[in-house]
Formats: sequence, C-alpha cells, structure tokens
Amino acid sequence: MTLKTAKKTDITIDARGVALGRLASQVAVLIRGKGTTDWESHLAPNQKVIVKNAAHIRLSGRKWDQGGNERYSGFHGGLRIPTYRDIFTKDPARLIREAVTGMIPRNRLRKDILKNLIIYVNEN
Repeated sequence: MTLKTAKKTDITIDARGVALGRLASQVAVLIRGKGTTDWESHLAPNQKVIVKNAAHIRLSGRKWDQGGNERYSGFHGGLRIPTYRDIFTKDPARLIREAVTGMIPRNRLRKDILKNLIIYVNEN
C-alpha cells in the first residue's frame, strides 16, 4: 500500500517555558497538516514539526510527582506507574512524544504522521 503525501514544509517550535499540554495540542494540529490549505484527512502530510528545548517544558501544580502512564507486565504486582519526573529525567523528549501521540487519531496514518515529529532536548 502506498500513501500519497502533500508538499513538504518544516515548522520549528521553541518549547522553553511552554506548558506540556498546550505544546502537545499545537504540535498535534500542525503535524497532521491541518493548518495548510490543502489538508485532506486521507493523506499523510509531509510537514515536519521540529520541537526545540524539550528539557525546558513546564508542568503546573503537582503533576511532576503524580503518576504518568501505567505499564502492566501481566504478573501479580507488575503494575508500574512512573512519575512524570522519572520519565523526564530519563528522556525529556519521550514526555512530549507521548503527549502528542495521544492527540493523533488512531488510524493507518498515525505511524506516518508521527515520523514527521523531531524533538531536540536542547536547542540545536
């Protein structure tokens, strides 16, 4: 199966001091190509979104110490809920990638859309 792609452009976003949810929703709209005039829901856009300074995002309240995504191994006592602080210290880009992934529709184009997301931990 081949997928058609729209024309290619690059968009750069600075994540310094921006709340995680607001950043993720903005990136999700841009990475799907919905900001372009030639957007079609059945085509995979070829629009790259580059996020810089992922290590400087902001979370409000007590979210740093509250639970993140649950993982269950299938065994008794195998439920692991790492905090956002744990995820962030290992890989700040993973926190943004998971937030954006949750905002992309779960269909055949999802994998192709997420390939166009590039995240840099610090400014490059």
